[in-house]
Amino acid sequence: NQTTVSHDITVDLSAPILTITSPVSGSLTKEATVTVTGIAEDITLQSVTANGVAATLSAGDSAAEKEFSAADVPLEDGENRIAVVATDAAQRSTESVILLTRDSIPPTLTVVAPDQVTRSRGAEVSATVDDNVGIEAVVFTLGTEVIASPAQAPYEATIVVPQTAKPGDTLVLTVVATDKAGNSTTETRDIRVISEGAIVGQVLSDVTSLPVRGARVRMEGQADKQTTTDERGRYA
Repeated sequence: NQTTVSHDITVDLSAPILTITSPVSGSLTKEATVTVTGIAEDITLQSVTANGVAATLSAGDSAAEKEFSAADVPLEDGENRIAVVATDAAQRSTESVILLTRDSIPPTLTVVAPDQVTRSRGAEVSATVDDNVGIEAVVFTLGTEVIASPAQAPYEATIVVPQTAKPGDTLVLTVVATDKAGNSTTETRDIRVISEGAIVGQVLSDVTSLPVRGARVRMEGQADKQTTTDERGRYA
């Protein structure tokens, strides 16, 4: 008499093959944690960890392939070494390492802007920005309108008073500086619209010191103007 018993035996002679898809090594982030994802290939894959954080496994494109995701892997400020380890049933393991830099420090931002402007005379504003990892963008906004976003220093913009603005109105200037890690600093300035200034005077004769009527007076400035004096030698 004979009895036959059969067993399926899986022959696994290789350690897991490990590929990290995100994040890319050398990346920069402002976040306190990161999610590490990728693909591990091994017919007897048991686990994947990222700096000791267990990853969840899901089916891949083949029986031997698993997609993994390790969430909330903690990061410290500065350079972080993230070691991903895949282990199979035979306790063979493969390690892959990526480097990730965390920067949680926002840029320093100083804005120089006038307190007042007139409709005929705009104003120049500037920002001084500094950051330990580099500046990505500096954006000047007047109200809701972006008026400048210089790609590099000097960070400057020109304020043109809107036609709808009246003396006594307040314009809100907002400057946002963002660094390459995504940290940002915002500064706002209130700028008041004031009435145009008036120039008045009187022309007197060099000989008699009496008022001169009909003298032509030219006023030079951003917009040249010309007028004549009245019967009392006055102009405005």
